Amino acid sequence: MSYRIPDDDTLADAIYMVLHRHSPVRSQGLLATLVSQELRRKDPMYRVSGERVRRMAIARDLAELEISYNEGRSEEAPPECPVCRSELRKVSNRTLQGEDTVIGHRCRRCGYSMGLSRRIPGMYIFQRKS
Repeated sequence: MSYRIPDDDTLADAIYMVLHRHSPVRSQGLLATLVSQELRRKDPMYRVSGERVRRMAIARDLAELEISYNEGRSEEAPPECPVCRSELRKVSNRTLQGEDTVIGHRCRRCGYSMGLSRRIPGMYIFQRKS
């Protein structure tokens, strides 16, 4: 079975329309389903993944994102942000002895942060930007 992948502008328009009609959307899967339905109105061959919808909503600043987290087992930071795949920056603090120590990591694009233990995104809630 063949399919087509929508370009970024078409996808962003579909996300905007869905969030305008259905805000808030309480899961990434539901948002992907609604966006797929919107895209199929333009072309029945369009397909899109939930991850691409989430990343596009963040990249184009279309939605405010609320994330529920689960605690992970690993204490080391992932190589990239698990929400938007951007670079994670180290958050440092100075000790009483004057040494810098890393106390966590933070993403500048989407706001994901973690302390000394790893946080794994568990559920996303998408709210239309006001």
